[in-house]
Amino acid sequence: MNEAVSIEIMGEQFTIKCPSDQKANLIKAAKMVHEAMKKISDQGTAFGVNRIAVMAALNICLLYTSP
Repeated sequence: MNEAVSIEIMGEQFTIKCPSDQKANLIKAAKMVHEAMKKISDQGTAFGVNRIAVMAALNICLLYTSP
């Protein structure tokens, strides 16, 4: 059964539906995204939330695709 889960990333609230057994994973993923975006934002290497989000997504993907 799907459950509405509220998460916050970079000060913005999102409500996302996911299977109840995946709630903890969704929260963990949201935390990873928030931390990656905050790190980029704090470094001042990218400006604009869209650019920061893309850079964070690429950095997270590199973690899982690099040997």
